[in-house]
Amino acid sequence: MKFIQENNRVICTASRQVGKTTIYTVYILWYAMYHANKRVMICGNQLNIAIEIMDRIRLGYEYCPSAIKIGVTTYNKQCIEFENNSTIRCFATGSSGTRGFSANCVSGDTMVTIADDYDNVYHMPIEKVEHAIEVFVHPKVLT
Repeated sequence: MKFIQENNRVICTASRQVGKTTIYTVYILWYAMYHANKRVMICGNQLNIAIEIMDRIRLGYEYCPSAIKIGVTTYNKQCIEFENNSTIRCFATGSSGTRGFSANCVSGDTMVTIADDYDNVYHMPIEKVEHAIEVFVHPKVLT
């Protein structure tokens, strides 16, 4: 966790079932709860994959003791907005999925699939996402 916090771009490659998703969902929850005015983007090649990660973040929030939990203003399957004005949102990586949303922290697959308005499909490493300040990558290979 300290390594993620101290480095502005982290790419994690590891074998399956070693707790990668758990670690970065805990980090994202901590980051949004205790840093005001932050915007976190969770990307998946399909929206249901991003929503599955958001489910884990919501579960982590629900298990937080009330003494450390901050209030929320929006709480649904695609978005959590905290009283400190930080937001966690999930998106499918398509031609317009994340349009207009700038983020301080981006989490997603190693490779994202982006389709433009002309049905051209591009596969690119998530580290090429230009407007991200901090990146934590879930190493899932798209097929």
